[in-house]
Amino acid sequence: MRTHMITILIILVFLLVGCETNSNQESFVDHSAIVSLEDRCDYERRQLSFDADGGYATFESFNGTMTLYEINANEPMSLTVSSPRGQSNFKVVLVDRYDRIVVVDQNNEVTLSEGTYRLRLVGENATGSVFVSIDSDAFQSVTQA
Repeated sequence: MRTHMITILIILVFLLVGCETNSNQESFVDHSAIVSLEDRCDYERRQLSFDADGGYATFESFNGTMTLYEINANEPMSLTVSSPRGQSNFKVVLVDRYDRIVVVDQNNEVTLSEGTYRLRLVGENATGSVFVSIDSDAFQSVTQA
């Protein structure tokens, strides 16, 4: 009985913590949607596993924008974003405190200067996976959003 209650609780948390639905596919190129503090996305399936050192996201029929991490770096730090080759219709972006967007080339390491960033996933009917590795010795705080 206790196992069933825990399972139901986990399912409810994933349902309540997910993205706001009714997103549209225009968010893939819409600057205001990408820099928004609000997550607006829908998907058929997704699986997320993140902590302060990194993690992964897998998704099917993903549309919209979703924050993977909020990063507050107190000195230069690096992160690596990778995904299997041949996937399309999604991108990983960094948004700085001035709402400037940097598209993170997948399978590359990015060095961040001091500052506040949001690492976001942006997709248009995308199916795929993203892996993130973070140099956890150089940050003040990294929060999985």
